[in-house]
Amino acid sequence: MLRTYPTNSPEAAGRVLAMALFSDGRCSAVELDTLKHLKAAERLGLTHNALNDVIHGFAQDMLRTRDGELLTFDRMDAPTRDALLGNITDAYLQVELQTLAHEVVVADGHLADGEAALVDTLWSRWHSRHINIGTGDGTA
Repeated sequence: MLRTYPTNSPEAAGRVLAMALFSDGRCSAVELDTLKHLKAAERLGLTHNALNDVIHGFAQDMLRTRDGELLTFDRMDAPTRDALLGNITDAYLQVELQTLAHEVVVADGHLADGEAALVDTLWSRWHSRHINIGTGDGTA
């Protein structure tokens, strides 16, 4: 069972970054350093320690749900992915998280399958609506 956070809360946003950190099945020091360099915690309204707590909690939750196996993002079940990403509905926060997550997954110079799946999922889920310039109406 995953921890619950209010929709669009700093903690819910931090959990998306935690998902990015572990999207390849491990969290590297260079990825954590990238978050620090980008001031990700502050950008989300968290302290550094609070973001670390969210990251640690995410890892614990994922290990608990998978009998000690930390899954890559591309192997995470759809309901879990949907629940985590569905907790972010604010369009501006989605853009901020997509930017930060992209920086995290490319930080080590290698884009693993799980990381590529995360970037693709964030894009397709959060940018599925486009404005038709000709008429100004929203189209899917």
